[in-house]
Amino acid sequence: MNTELDIVCPFTAGNPEKTSFIWKRGNILIEAMNGEHLIIKHIPKSDKGWYTCNVYNRMEITGCEAKEGVSESSFYLDVHCIFNTYSATL
Repeated sequence: MNTELDIVCPFTAGNPEKTSFIWKRGNILIEAMNGEHLIIKHIPKSDKGWYTCNVYNRMEITGCEAKEGVSESSFYLDVHCIFNTYSATL
């Protein structure tokens, strides 16, 4: 089955707009994803679990200390199998 899941991490761009995203499944970093979209193709049952998106940006105000903005969103992916049933006469 060609199934693709595209999850968008909600965030508000800062000023400057440079924003960093870190995606994790459980406590494991998902290396291939570094943008606001998490794309999972051909979703096997082993992909079920908690997913987290951490968003970071930095605001640098002239004459003041820089401030870090951090936000986190999570969701649970539950994967079910679809079985094809075939009948045959012997």
